[in-house]
Amino acid sequence: MTLGNTNRLARFWNGLKTLQNKVAIGLTVVLLLVLYFTVFAVVAICVRLLGKDLLNLEKPEPGSYWLLRQPEEHSLESFARQF
Repeated sequence: MTLGNTNRLARFWNGLKTLQNKVAIGLTVVLLLVLYFTVFAVVAICVRLLGKDLLNLEKPEPGSYWLLRQPEEHSLESFARQF
């Protein structure tokens, strides 16, 4: 091979790598979009069918957004076992 043929082959190889990178990025974006919307759509449909309110968006009685909690007993055992 002559030097000119080697240069053409290197340019051709670099062009193929560039094309491959663009195709890979495009496929990644498409696959992630499909995965993202199918997972979130299925979860959203299931949650709505079950009637769940995961974010507690239902409005409490007017005037306050505080949630009423029962006081907890504090003992040495509860401090040792926090979770």
